[in-house]
Amino acid sequence: MKLCRFGDHRLGVVEGDHVRDVTPALDVLPEYRYPLPRHDVLIANLDKVAARARALVMQAPALPLEGLALLSPVANPGKLVAAPVN
Repeated sequence: MKLCRFGDHRLGVVEGDHVRDVTPALDVLPEYRYPLPRHDVLIANLDKVAARARALVMQAPALPLEGLALLSPVANPGKLVAAPVN
């Protein structure tokens, strides 16, 4: 199963040239209060989200992949690492 983030922070499952919108799978994420965690909550709970997405995928609406604005798979990276290139 290929998960993706798209549009206005929606969660999808890529199937060929379509994306199935399984955003309701994010309901399994725990709620956080201040101070917010320093990690990506989706990645930390990926097993729970993936299991819920599998349950929803067959009834989820299919959208054409072409034309969708795909977002970074990690919404809130804890740190960025880059190597300088000259």
